[in-house]
Amino acid sequence: KKKLNDPPPPRRKAILAKHPEIKELYGPDIRLLPMILAIVAAQLGLAVYATNLDGWKWFLLCWSLGGTLTHWLSLGNHELSHNLCFKTTIYNELLGMVANCAQGLPSCVTFKKYHLEHHYSQ
Repeated sequence: KKKLNDPPPPRRKAILAKHPEIKELYGPDIRLLPMILAIVAAQLGLAVYATNLDGWKWFLLCWSLGGTLTHWLSLGNHELSHNLCFKTTIYNELLGMVANCAQGLPSCVTFKKYHLEHHYSQ
């Protein structure tokens, strides 16, 4: 398996030489878990609430708040594709699938595959 170099080695070396404290920020951060679960709950709650709306009110809620929450879940899936919530890959993938429940599209596994390929070919 090819090693992920993000950022590329010369740049990484220069950044770490200037700011060695950055290494403390490496690795998983469990704070992503409650954020994703809260966004999923909000998205599903709004979906139920939206059944009582009609016309432009429904559209405005879906477009503004629903779109924002969906985008946040996409950003969460990006972090999960790099295994940045749990140390174990399968847990990151399962949380990505939970996030997909509120997005409407099962995309986390496919996104991870192509996103990591993008990093490998940088």
